[in-house]
Amino acid sequence: MDMEKSNKKVCNPLEEGMQCTLFESVGDPILVVDQETRKFVEANAAACKHLGRSREEILRLGPVDIDDADSASKVAERMALLKRDGEATFEAVQVRADGTHVSVEMHIAPLLIMAARPF
Repeated sequence: MDMEKSNKKVCNPLEEGMQCTLFESVGDPILVVDQETRKFVEANAAACKHLGRSREEILRLGPVDIDDADSASKVAERMALLKRDGEATFEAVQVRADGTHVSVEMHIAPLLIMAARPF
């Protein structure tokens, strides 16, 4: 599979506006998590490159699937912090598709999309 090709999201600026362009062009990995299912519902190209995975593969996963055991054990606690404080910043260790462990600093905050519930 051509990872570069499979990670590119097709944006229609007329339909999706500047948000899609910003989401895809930012250099930092961005992953959007549904708070109820705790699964990823969106990933930008930088996140795909960072994790060494296709966008389709990432969208079948959640935070516990890409974190090492210690970081994965703290996901529920971090989601509670998000709910309580409205945002949270913390360090974690993520595991790339090739097994490489990468230390990251993450900032999580709710995202309201089209007047829907926050992600």
